[in-house]
Amino acid sequence: MLLIFSCNNETLDTQEEASCDGGTFVGRVVLTTQAEVNEFGSNCYTKIDGSLRLGITSTWEDLDIVDLSPLSSLTEIYSTDEEYGFGGRLLVHLKNLPSLYGLHNITSVGSLNIAYCFELTDFSGLNSLKKIGRFPEIENWTGSQTLIIRANPKLASLDGLNNLESVAKDVMIFANPNLQNINALENLIEVKGVFTTQGTIASTSAMISTGNVELDNLCGLQNLIVNGTYGDIVISGNAFNPTIENIRDGNCSQ
Repeated sequence: MLLIFSCNNETLDTQEEASCDGGTFVGRVVLTTQAEVNEFGSNCYTKIDGSLRLGITSTWEDLDIVDLSPLSSLTEIYSTDEEYGFGGRLLVHLKNLPSLYGLHNITSVGSLNIAYCFELTDFSGLNSLKKIGRFPEIENWTGSQTLIIRANPKLASLDGLNNLESVAKDVMIFANPNLQNINALENLIEVKGVFTTQGTIASTSAMISTGNVELDNLCGLQNLIVNGTYGDIVISGNAFNPTIENIRDGNCSQ
């Protein structure tokens, strides 16, 4: 079978994306097979007013989704009605997924949860993402507005999140045993947390980083701490656990 999304010609690929505008899908989207990803992608939606779940949250089933490129027309996920689910949440729980390419045109989501992705080494494919949460143009908008990165055993860096500038509530990074640095967060300038709990840590926190046993470089937080806005930062359980003052002064890595 010949599929356009597998074409290696970048010019053709770009032209295909530019001409693909199927408008807005309203509702919850749950995709658990590659065939479902392909079918949904064929509609060329540019926005989802609801939520998008890739994979199953309650199990680590061996799903066959390995290619998100059919979703490359998507640019925004939000929610105008709680009935449509989880305030614009993008959830990726895919054991066999090697890359997030296909999500590379998304600029904003209501919240982002990436977990149990056993093959991901970085977040390449999220390069356009600038904002998580906060849609002032939508009256009474609600949502978790958080960034959660957990239990991705091969994840070595957050490369791909380099353009992320703001998270309306919490950032939680934990249980990623091969994560070595968070340098990709160097452009993050705003994190406004409400209440976050992880392990034994309970705090009105904006950012939590714990249980990343190889993480010894937290210099990606320096711009946020020196120039940005944040509620609180709690760092614990990593290979190196500098204080906020350490990071501010540039003593942020081993």
